Amino acid sequence: MKSNFGNWMLPSLNELGIDADIEYKVEIQGESPFVAPLRIRCIGGTNGMLLFERSTTPKPPLEAISRAGFGYSFFSTPTDGSVLRIDDMKELLLDWNWTGEEQERPEWFV
Repeated sequence: MKSNFGNWMLPSLNELGIDADIEYKVEIQGESPFVAPLRIRCIGGTNGMLLFERSTTPKPPLEAISRAGFGYSFFSTPTDGSVLRIDDMKELLLDWNWTGEEQERPEWFV
């Protein structure tokens, strides 16, 4: 069953000018392919930041993810219909660092 997790974050990312992929298929040599509910490009690692729901089972291969140039984090999707505030999303992105081309960095990302 597909997750609503990516859809929860995507509006904030779009508003901030950050590219992301929902239901991103991850293929790492030596590991079985798996799907991350959301990959944020140019953030966290050279291949982006993979975001998973806290309840994900089985857990993805975290060491292999890091070796493959991805960052990763776990979240819980709110069930109360709340939305992710832009300022909260900015704070997360700034904590994870910009890893894309300098000329593509959004002006607010300092």
